[in-house]
Amino acid sequence: MPSVSTLLVLDAVGHGLRTLLLWLSTRCSSSCRSDRTESASGYPRIARLKTVALTYRDFALFRAPQVLLAAISQGVPTLLLASLFGPSSAGLYTLAVRLLKLPVFVFSNAVGKVFLPRIAEVARRGGDLQYHLLQTTLMLTVVGLIPFGAIFAAGPTFFGLVFGSAWVTAGEYARWLSVWLYLWFVSIPCVQAIRVLGLQAQNLLFEVLVLIVRSGTICAGALVLHDEMSAVALFASGSALLEALRNVWVIARSRNTLRGGTC
Repeated sequence: MPSVSTLLVLDAVGHGLRTLLLWLSTRCSSSCRSDRTESASGYPRIARLKTVALTYRDFALFRAPQVLLAAISQGVPTLLLASLFGPSSAGLYTLAVRLLKLPVFVFSNAVGKVFLPRIAEVARRGGDLQYHLLQTTLMLTVVGLIPFGAIFAAGPTFFGLVFGSAWVTAGEYARWLSVWLYLWFVSIPCVQAIRVLGLQAQNLLFEVLVLIVRSGTICAGALVLHDEMSAVALFASGSALLEALRNVWVIARSRNTLRGGTC
């Protein structure tokens, strides 16, 4: 079975890569802001800062706790698998989910930087935001079919060839997790649009539902079905369904921008 040291090294490498990507992104953003600051005639007035703070107060009131809940819901599967099935199951899950999420994370950052300003401008002008969301979501649906379909079809074989026979079970995990992460990949435009549509409060409530469903599915797999693979399959299926529902919800609410309605 995989050793503890191997799991720790893989976990450290995953955190290191994530930190590097965040640092590179922050460095780029900081340089862009400094260029704008140097070209400006001075600092914004306090009154202007207060106005902006009041206008976007939902980011502090709802976005911050939503991000915290999202981080908790991401960590809950590992903790529950470790407590219900043992550290080996948690380690196999961690390897599978980190390998699959890393390219999605990189791609989502790239898409977000391009897509968010575009839809913000469309919404400001009262354009067809729903059309842009549908177009981009359908494009990602097609693009993601091949890589995620390949993982679903040959995940155990791939993990066995790359990491050895001891990690074939991680490939079985990856097979089910690819269903969830495929829908997560497709959801990138709608997740970005939540900020533009002002759906922060509703998204916070949605994140509470996500946490409940993810915890409940793993517990059901452990306490009712008594099988770790069933627990992962239920978790991945429930998470994928929630991502699909969020897409439908956001796209439906984006139609209000055509009529000048509030979202």
